[in-house]
Amino acid sequence: LDPPRGIARTLGRAPEDNREFNDRSPQPWPALPVVALVDSGTASAAEIVAGALQDNDRAVIVGSPTYGKGSAQGVFTVAGGNALKLTTARWFTPAGRTIERDSTTGGITPDVEVRQATVLPDSIASQRAAPLAADPVVVRAIALLRGVRSPAELRQRAPRARPQEKR
Repeated sequence: LDPPRGIARTLGRAPEDNREFNDRSPQPWPALPVVALVDSGTASAAEIVAGALQDNDRAVIVGSPTYGKGSAQGVFTVAGGNALKLTTARWFTPAGRTIERDSTTGGITPDVEVRQATVLPDSIASQRAAPLAADPVVVRAIALLRGVRSPAELRQRAPRARPQEKR
């Protein structure tokens, strides 16, 4: 059995909100190089996955910084059949980096940053119809993967991004 690999953890207002999430399953394809694409629309669970892949050196993250939605909410019933949704915890990567964005930091910083051109609202539909081969993030990811045979070779081409400060 492989040792547990960290996926994420939460730190919250109450002890029951502090949780560790680990994976004990063996990787089905441990020698497969992996690139994960992210951008400012990558949020919540997708950021947790990207952070876990990055912290465990399992994938190279390519794109632009993620949204930074690193909070966990609980729903509490109140009088009259109503409910209150309250932030109860914050999500952290296995290395202890916060996912929550504040005024200066947060989100997942890609290992290889590729900025997209700004999309104007009236051109969103035409951009969706554009072929993936024209997307600069996809082009960069393919270039990184070309000729690579292992995660270690991929990591040599794209060193890990400077980790965000622990909180």
